[in-house]
Amino acid sequence: MLVFMETDDSAAAAGSSITWRVIDWTPLQPQSWHPLPHEPAKATPFDGAFERALAAFDRKLSYEDYAMTSIRSSSFLRRVLVVDAASSGAMGIAMVAFAELLADLLQLPVDLVSQAGIVLLPFAAFVAFIASRSEPSRFAVWAIIALNAVWVIDSIVLLFTGWVAPNALGYAFVIAQAAAVLLFADLEYMGLKRSTAVAA
Repeated sequence: MLVFMETDDSAAAAGSSITWRVIDWTPLQPQSWHPLPHEPAKATPFDGAFERALAAFDRKLSYEDYAMTSIRSSSFLRRVLVVDAASSGAMGIAMVAFAELLADLLQLPVDLVSQAGIVLLPFAAFVAFIASRSEPSRFAVWAIIALNAVWVIDSIVLLFTGWVAPNALGYAFVIAQAAAVLLFADLEYMGLKRSTAVAA
């Protein structure tokens, strides 16, 4: 409710009474607010796309991991591995059994000859095991190739760093066995390329 006071200039000057007018005013009542009804989100083609892509990637990754770690060994690779294992084993046994004789003949330290032979024995066993598998690990074949390459590098370093002083026959022996090991590494790499990945 509001009260207004009205005056007349002439009446005010004459000292007349002042008129009061009462106006009944009712403020507007706020309308009640009702939230909009909730509408369920509409399905889109992108719903679950991330989950589907992730699942597909996991399946592809699992297949590639399996394919990259398992191969169907080619007959060529298997034969090369068998020869490598046999020759490494025979050389290891000879170097251990006849270490002193070979050391005198080649003018190489006897400990070097015997220790090299000892190293060859587990290597030969490992290569023979991989050769016996129809579906060997790709990583295992690469490990054999890498070990053969390390053997070749060590043989060259041995001759040209002055660690040993072999005679001419000793030089010929070290160079010949390094060349043979390098040939095995090359043939094993060729055999690995001919082998096929195992299908999932």
